[in-house]
Amino acid sequence: MSQALSTYLAAQNRAVVHAFVDSGWCICAAISRDALESLAAQRQGVVRTLSGQGNDTALVVQRQGHAELWLPARQRGYTAPFLRFVEQHFGFRPGRVPPGWQVDHLFSRGRVQALGTEDDNRLPYGTLVRLLLVQAEVNQSFGGLMEGAMIGSGNPFRAVRRFTYLQLAKALSLTANRFGGGLSGPYQMANFAHVTEGFETHGVLAGLGMGREQMMQQLLIQAETVQHYRQRGRPAFSG
Repeated sequence: MSQALSTYLAAQNRAVVHAFVDSGWCICAAISRDALESLAAQRQGVVRTLSGQGNDTALVVQRQGHAELWLPARQRGYTAPFLRFVEQHFGFRPGRVPPGWQVDHLFSRGRVQALGTEDDNRLPYGTLVRLLLVQAEVNQSFGGLMEGAMIGSGNPFRAVRRFTYLQLAKALSLTANRFGGGLSGPYQMANFAHVTEGFETHGVLAGLGMGREQMMQQLLIQAETVQHYRQRGRPAFSG
């Protein structure tokens, strides 16, 4: 890993943890720019358009010394805005996403309406999501572990969506499938212990004032929620 990438990831991780432990700014999706700007104004933040993008769809939230990239969930092509964001706000030019890493969202785009499907129960088509650089293997793993199961679980009447402990694990590139079996099965507790240890290393437990056992319990509760939606089955729409 290059020194520049290590520097960026350290800053990204600090920003993610800082946001998560702040109960008023623990968000990964907003149904509109107005919703994002409204909450940012309440939480000592400002929203600006990413310069040089050629349109106003890429947004940067600057708050308490941290910068976050936000894009429409249904926009194709996250890489170019991300690279421009990194250059403008972190001062180096990676040129491309490093091998083994991917630019992705915390709130799955599948939970947002596709164009022309405004009558389903997903979040509105224009919903914005926070973008991060995530280790590719971890990112892909979470797609199967939870994101597919959660399609259709959105609340279109809520202006912003909080991110969960499992989404936090993805943001910090902590796999919840270290020993296999995913969120259930014989290695469930070992997988969650791995995530909890990672949270402790990143200062999440200290920031939340939680012990390891409390965090393990929270992960179990969230795993049960994912299983609940998985058993319900996917809604009859694609995207």
